Amino acid sequence: MTKALVASSQLQIVLVEPSHPGNIGAIARAMGNFNSTELAIVRPKCDPLDPEAQARACHGVEILKSAKIFESCAEAVARSHFILAATSRERSFFKQQITPHDFARIFLPLSGIETFSLLFGNERTGLENEDLALATHIVNIPTNIENPSLNLSQAALLLLWEFSKLTDQPLESFSNGLEPAIANETEGFKAQLFALLEKVGFFKSFSQRESLRLSVSDLIARARPDVRDIKMLRGIIHRIDLTIKRLKEKQ
Repeated sequence: MTKALVASSQLQIVLVEPSHPGNIGAIARAMGNFNSTELAIVRPKCDPLDPEAQARACHGVEILKSAKIFESCAEAVARSHFILAATSRERSFFKQQITPHDFARIFLPLSGIETFSLLFGNERTGLENEDLALATHIVNIPTNIENPSLNLSQAALLLLWEFSKLTDQPLESFSNGLEPAIANETEGFKAQLFALLEKVGFFKSFSQRESLRLSVSDLIARARPDVRDIKMLRGIIHRIDLTIKRLKEKQ
């Protein structure tokens, strides 16, 4: 058992295709309120440095200016160990649907080195399944069922506040000393697995492929593999792939 810290620098806010500069600015302001500086924006539909965004950001303008722009959500979260996707819709294929109240229970007993991404979708359409497949957890903010909708910046503010309760606190960590796998490593494994399944004709339809992709993503998120686990699984798949290739060459 070791002492560890969760630092605000371990958290990244990821906005996927935001369309209103005012929301981006308001989120930057909220990040500044809670000492969070890492902002990533995926395919923005407006200028993150629009005058309205800067006006709404107040003292968070520097966060806007240093925001990283990405072409895909996978690139934005590639270095993250945990990816929390905020959505108000029910997602039956994900078993790890949590509320902000669960943050301490789930994330405090960690090694202290894990990085987090809070993922928010477009104001009108939310997150697509392709983006949700990257998530390790689905986060739902409990609201009045008769009036459940939250503004994007409101949702971000609430989750930032909840996450701030975890930061800079001494933790009783029960780490096993193994390095947890990041999203880039688990996504590489999934790509290798699905390439093999395609090769052997496993999929009968596109919908079957997408359904299995979400299920495998959920399985990996619940298993929380470390780097050694991923290397082992990829080695197994590689050996199977080589064997199939040799068998075909002999035919």
